[in-house]
Amino acid sequence: MRGQFTEALTLVSNHFHLLVQCDDPAELSPCMAGLLRAYVHYHHRRYGFVGHLWQGRFKSPAVAVEEYFLSCARYIERNPVEAGVADTPWAYRWSSCPAHALGVADPLLSYNVWYQSLGSDAQERQQRWREFLLGDDPHEELVRRGDWVIGDEAYGRRLQRTAARPTRRRGRPRKPPPGQEGFVPEFYGD
Repeated sequence: MRGQFTEALTLVSNHFHLLVQCDDPAELSPCMAGLLRAYVHYHHRRYGFVGHLWQGRFKSPAVAVEEYFLSCARYIERNPVEAGVADTPWAYRWSSCPAHALGVADPLLSYNVWYQSLGSDAQERQQRWREFLLGDDPHEELVRRGDWVIGDEAYGRRLQRTAARPTRRRGRPRKPPPGQEGFVPEFYGD
């Protein structure tokens, strides 16, 4: 993935979480589509499965990096504990947590300046990360809510002005009136 850096990840049996930083956010959707398609093909060939593997579209909230980045990584790495498949976040093998909390090498992860700022050496960073994972996080509620923008109101307004991105999800698209299924007035000029 050129220009995209994986900062945190967790794979569980029915979903996964990635915290990815992109040089060009417009490349995220095509990259994710390719990644998901490749895995579906692999899974179908390996297990003889037919049909849908993933439920729904992936979510890609914009994250205010400085204030919320580590909180998002914490949420991702704590997911196996919340799901009841691990006692501690770093005990779960299919996560970036063993790398961040214990120093286990992980070639999928990129250099993370925010993680590096936790301490002057690897042992101090790992200890602080473990403490952060087990402690309270003042941003947890906002991260769990999962809006399109994870950050303060000023960040959301700035992003909405520059990228025309809604700050909150608007839910499913409305169903068309009866008899107009598949008719898109904007497309046909009506």
